Amino acid sequence: MTPNLNLFLGACIDLGLDPSAWIYAEDRGHRLTWPAASGKLGPIVVHEDGDEFIVDVGTIHHTHFRGFQYPATTDVFRAAIDAARFVLAVMSDGVCVTVDYLDGRCICSSHFFLDSENLTPDTIGNSPVGVRGGNIHTERFLWSGPV
Repeated sequence: MTPNLNLFLGACIDLGLDPSAWIYAEDRGHRLTWPAASGKLGPIVVHEDGDEFIVDVGTIHHTHFRGFQYPATTDVFRAAIDAARFVLAVMSDGVCVTVDYLDGRCICSSHFFLDSENLTPDTIGNSPVGVRGGNIHTERFLWSGPV
């Protein structure tokens, strides 16, 4: 286990996530995997690259948490906390992952926090938030499954 992944696990523990649920592997780079809650979205995989954490949400989306984004410091500890908070938000159905397709090809993915849009897991299905429209087909996912 790398020191940075240990920082991430410590942040998870502080947030109440069970560290024993993470599966550590070092083939193809050091990483931690949390098994998927639904088949469509896939597992959460956390890997680090120097002072950066990359969080993969299945094979459809990823996001970066960089230590150098903090003013006047390179602080991988704060990046670990932010990455752990994001993972907790995903697992709590507080983040919607969107995937956009044009002519059947994936053209991009993104995510948004439901609370920032005044949505809940129960209300997002009736909302157009995150849907591109036009000739772009959008799929939306919560950790618990498709929207």
